[in-house]
Amino acid sequence: LLPSFLWQTDWDLRLACLLLYAFDKEDNFWQLYGDFLPSADECPNLLLASEEELSELQDPNLASTMREQQRRALEFWEKNWHSGVPLKIKRLARDSERFIWALSMAQTRCIGMQMRIGALVQDANMLIPYADMLNHSFEPNCFFHWRFKDRMLEVMINAGKRIKKGDEMTVNYMRGQQNDMLMQRYGFSSPVNPWDVIPFSGNARIHLDSFLSVFNISGLHGEYYHNSMRHLNSLCGLFCLDL
Repeated sequence: LLPSFLWQTDWDLRLACLLLYAFDKEDNFWQLYGDFLPSADECPNLLLASEEELSELQDPNLASTMREQQRRALEFWEKNWHSGVPLKIKRLARDSERFIWALSMAQTRCIGMQMRIGALVQDANMLIPYADMLNHSFEPNCFFHWRFKDRMLEVMINAGKRIKKGDEMTVNYMRGQQNDMLMQRYGFSSPVNPWDVIPFSGNARIHLDSFLSVFNISGLHGEYYHNSMRHLNSLCGLFCLDL
């Protein structure tokens, strides 16, 4: 359990180190959990993307962000896994690929929760084995709830609505985040993301689906969902919005 502040802080780096340490301990629960985690080839996190794959992204800003994240991870590994570190530390991540994989697991498997202890409210990122295998939905039917029990933190999955037999259980991975963050972490974006907006001049903001539905083009190719004025101008010419 580590404090979470901003994306630029090191909570994910420290969580990756703890995950590697847990995998190194013999006969423990985390080793069994590790058998279910995806390999580097299977994980959709863009942190594991090659330069060729990043160059194919339609969003150059996203590609640049991921290159910075990759450099950040590599610099952290080089700083803490140099030749002079004890063997018990070195064996946790003998190469940078192992550490970057653990970092991608920390980013894609963590669950953000808000904890209240007395008057203190703290945002936190947690690794909750097996609960992290629920799929994402912007209209989830489940949510996470925590409590202290016997001096331990217990996390439960509660139903937010009636779930019929055979229905899939879903949770919301990241509330209040636009598609670029979902793409960074999980390798997908959604045209129905209620938090994705198109920037206009001034203070005007409009949801992407609402904009596309006005021109009856919501079913067109994904390139038209790019969040830039250049693409919008190519779609509808000069567009004026008075709010």
